[in-house]
Amino acid sequence: MSEIGRYIAAAQGAAQARPRALNPPSTGVPPRRQTLVAKSTNVNRLVAGMDELVRRTVGPAIHVAIIEASDLWKRGWLIRNQLENALLNLCINARDAMPNGGNLFIENPQSLVR
Repeated sequence: MSEIGRYIAAAQGAAQARPRALNPPSTGVPPRRQTLVAKSTNVNRLVAGMDELVRRTVGPAIHVAIIEASDLWKRGWLIRNQLENALLNLCINARDAMPNGGNLFIENPQSLVR
């Protein structure tokens, strides 16, 4: 088999395996669903509580600075776990974009989203 033929066979195998990986066979047990309910949350406190996790995740070569919102709008209606996951993913992306180190600023600006 030629080199191109091996690549084509590998791609076809991956294409056939992918749907099985995304949709595993049913076990007869319904999936557990998480109720997503937005709650009033102190965003400053949530981000400050993630400080150590963020610092360990990005490593010592990246300086992390957290800039909190003023007292006026420090609470927000949100789903806590989703904000934590989004913030951690953004920090990982920033780390990967700064292989030689740098500064990471996490700011909680006052904004209204409807």
